[in-house]
Amino acid sequence: MANAGQAKWVSCLKGEIEDYVVDLRPHSPTFKKWKSVRLSATNSKSIILQSGVGHAFEALEDECIVFYSLTSAYDPSSEMTISPFDPQLNIGWHFEAPGISDRDRFAPTLEEQLSRGFLPSDNLPL
Repeated sequence: MANAGQAKWVSCLKGEIEDYVVDLRPHSPTFKKWKSVRLSATNSKSIILQSGVGHAFEALEDECIVFYSLTSAYDPSSEMTISPFDPQLNIGWHFEAPGISDRDRFAPTLEEQLSRGFLPSDNLPL
């Protein structure tokens, strides 16, 4: 079953982060492509992520506060994780050995999630 997706607004209220966005829509012309943007309390930038894209960030300072506003109630059972180090994505992380949660460390690859049917459906709104 495909993940329903969730749009979100992301800001960094304290510190500085590099935010990474990956297109996870299998039939999108930008499928597997990623972009990053620097968010900080100083630059006051925010990003809006539509349903169907993956999201991760890297803290660039010791103390960061990251704020999310979601289009639906948070439901951990509907979350989908993809390994942030998946070679198919080849994300340009700043750190070679970042602090990382077990959830992300042991996350399946993009190919594994695709084969399980867990990637966003093609009929998500843009």
